[in-house]
Amino acid sequence: MSKYDAEIVNAQQSITGQQEKIRRLKELITKIERKGEQISSIPIRQIDLSFDFWQGKSDSVMREVLQRRLQFWNNQNAVVNELVQELRAAMNKMQNQISDYQADISYYTNLKQMEEEVNV
Repeated sequence: MSKYDAEIVNAQQSITGQQEKIRRLKELITKIERKGEQISSIPIRQIDLSFDFWQGKSDSVMREVLQRRLQFWNNQNAVVNELVQELRAAMNKMQNQISDYQADISYYTNLKQMEEEVNV
């Protein structure tokens, strides 16, 4: 066993760990995007409220209440979009780490091969 085998195995395990994290983040992004789609598709403009609730109130009050609800859901959707962007940035960072680990594996494999050639 070469002294570089441990480094190669360590880098391969790191790659596997990063790939698993990326897979979980992709699942989370999918769930978050689904929630975002649900939030953005809430038919806030078509909410039916009972006549008794609005009786005696002006149209401007009704519009203001609905506008505030719409703003709340738009804010929720914006938060969802920010989360997705942060998760994608984390995934890109992990992809870069995987590339670094692959370069390390290549480096140690070459060192191992050179060591074996010298010992032959």
